[in-house]
Amino acid sequence: MIPIAGRPNIDSTRLRAGNRESGGPLSRLLRTAAAGVLILWGVSGCASSDVDQIRERVQSVPAYQFERYDFDADRPLHRRVGAMPAHVLEYVRALDERPDYKSYQPTAAEMRLIRRSLDRLPPRLKQNLERRGLGIYFIDDFLTSGLTDWAVSGDPKGESPPEIYSYMVFHAKSLKTSMQDLLNEREASCFRKDDSGTEIEIRLGGKESAFTYLLLHEAVHALDYSERISPYVEESVYPYQRRIQRDIQAGELIDRVWSDYREPRAAFDFPTRKLVTFYGFRGGPRLALGEASEVYRGLAGSPFVSLYGSQMWPEDLAELVSMYYLTEAAGRSYSIRLKRKGRIIAEHEPLKFPAVRERLRDLRRHFDS
Repeated sequence: MIPIAGRPNIDSTRLRAGNRESGGPLSRLLRTAAAGVLILWGVSGCASSDVDQIRERVQSVPAYQFERYDFDADRPLHRRVGAMPAHVLEYVRALDERPDYKSYQPTAAEMRLIRRSLDRLPPRLKQNLERRGLGIYFIDDFLTSGLTDWAVSGDPKGESPPEIYSYMVFHAKSLKTSMQDLLNEREASCFRKDDSGTEIEIRLGGKESAFTYLLLHEAVHALDYSERISPYVEESVYPYQRRIQRDIQAGELIDRVWSDYREPRAAFDFPTRKLVTFYGFRGGPRLALGEASEVYRGLAGSPFVSLYGSQMWPEDLAELVSMYYLTEAAGRSYSIRLKRKGRIIAEHEPLKFPAVRERLRDLRRHFDS
């Protein structure tokens, strides 16, 4: 997720702490817009003045500057887990208006979980983090569940393309919470309670740690920043990303489905999609539980593996890839079960949706080879 809960790059899988989403581009977008951080333009014609504004911003914020990090590509990933550098902590405190943020140091048992999750990352995601991962940090009482943000080496107008690196910040509770509980909390935030007796249950991972899912999801954002699978991850990084040779073949996962950052192609949209919100953002929840059956029928006819992934293309990519590796590639099942007054009325398996199956064939070719 690119900051969660309305940040520049956060994810909307949130580990509640106030009325915010978790990190990811969706969460980050909401957060930075509220903070006045994002500079928006029509990306098809990024003006020179826009590039200059972003460059000035990068030059004024140390967290965006690769040179400010103690980076060693030969350092094992688990050795990049540690206290946040002062310039990153200052940036995240300002982003969330939380001067009380402090780095959290995982326990020995939690470090074993982190190392195991890192070791199990799919090769393409792991290799990218080894080459370009600046650090993995934790904050207690973080407003979101996870955040991936970027730093750059190079100039958007230089002769050579810039190199984009990334770091991740996670809520410390992600090490203590199950994947299933995290996903159920996120889904519940889409709907307001009513008298329909409807319940929604996400069934995935059982007792598996929430960190396992969040790491996968955030690692996809990190790959997207560096190798540009989607046209761009967020507008504030576009002046740098546009100089990077795009992975056009893998990019078909996005291009065939999306016409714009937040707009799927008409054939893949569904009527209730624009009413979906998370953790109270955009005036939500705008849907009642009694409408859940209609919402998930719409999702079942779409190419999206989750409601969260249906909101914008970077989250679609992160959800599609992470859910594939958490389920089919790992022998787990994933379903969304709807109950009414205790009785199962519907059960959907997103990775079996026809339009999703088509995308998975392309995904395997570009990520498993």
